[in-house]
Amino acid sequence: MRMARNGALRTERNLDVWLPAHFYDPDQCHGGAMIDLGCRPMYLARHILGLPETVNSHYRYVTGRAVEDNVVVTLGYASGAPAVVEAGFVTPALPFTIEVHSTCTSLIYSAPPPVLRMRGLDDWIEQAIPKSSPLPFVQWVDHIQRGTRNVANIDAALDLTKPMEAANRSAAERRQVRLDSLQP
Repeated sequence: MRMARNGALRTERNLDVWLPAHFYDPDQCHGGAMIDLGCRPMYLARHILGLPETVNSHYRYVTGRAVEDNVVVTLGYASGAPAVVEAGFVTPALPFTIEVHSTCTSLIYSAPPPVLRMRGLDDWIEQAIPKSSPLPFVQWVDHIQRGTRNVANIDAALDLTKPMEAANRSAAERRQVRLDSLQP
């Protein structure tokens, strides 16, 4: 899964970077591209494969700022499946992408524009994209109005902190981190 933007790059159309200065301040943001953009593909990896056993991160500082602006994280699962999470502030044009591959089928989603393609043994075939659930903000307001709680979403948010913490620790310590080694 990839999510990247060009917010830290100066271009002819954007002579100054478009991300505000506080995005590069580790005291204010507690991270860079991983916490801002990488959390989204990390969250999706959990929905597709569950929580990983291991996390191995590589954070880069392409623009020389105090926080990472380019990230690759590999996740290892008990099943043997791998997952790759990529995020960055230094990519001129990269759509949001999800790739899921097995030994017999590949599925690729990218946006914008939203396109879902599948390939088995033959050619790529464009697939209909299922209708989305209401946006998270709409769900949040609905729960407030009904006096209910979205426990599944709370659990997913809590689960997200584990691989994110492991990714930060892996990058800082330059080693693979097991999720079961993190303090609860």
